[in-house]
Amino acid sequence: EVKTIHEKKYSLLFRRLEIIDLNKRSSQPFVSNDGLIHLVFNGEIYNYLEIKDELKMDNVKFRTRSDTEVILKSYEKWGPKFVEKLRGMFSIIILDNKKKKYLCYRDRLGQKPLFYSIYKDGLILSSEIKDIIYFKEKNKIVENKTVVQKYLLRGWCDDSKQTFFKGIYSLPASCIGIIDKSFIKIKKYWKLDVKKN
Repeated sequence: EVKTIHEKKYSLLFRRLEIIDLNKRSSQPFVSNDGLIHLVFNGEIYNYLEIKDELKMDNVKFRTRSDTEVILKSYEKWGPKFVEKLRGMFSIIILDNKKKKYLCYRDRLGQKPLFYSIYKDGLILSSEIKDIIYFKEKNKIVENKTVVQKYLLRGWCDDSKQTFFKGIYSLPASCIGIIDKSFIKIKKYWKLDVKKN
């Protein structure tokens, strides 16, 4: 079942694989209590119970047992830097109409993908390239030969934001994307600390 939300500036579509909290109240797009923040997320947060306990100590109330609600409440409590508390594999999109912030996140090692492309006068984002291709004009989809060659020669395919298709990009691992109309400003939130020893 696909659940959708259509707003003036955006639409969200989500097909959920139900694992944690099978109740319909945990379905995505997940909406904040005041209806102003919408969230979709793909993946799993390994430490969501610990984060939930920390939030409960600050009197934050929960209506589900899902890790999705923990992500949303963490964002409400700590703002865009909440992602630094998460341990897991994930791609997240948060549309905050309260603060007029539209954000996307990818986990530290890039285990869960998040792709984006300019679409009409805005952006389309998805955890699968095929969704983006579905919306774009098929005759304008061109393969990115440089990425195809790198993949065939060395097995590399996620060492840059380029994908197998020109005009379709991957949000790099450990990054936040700040969405503004048809543009994404990308900032790193984590870097592997490599010591010589």
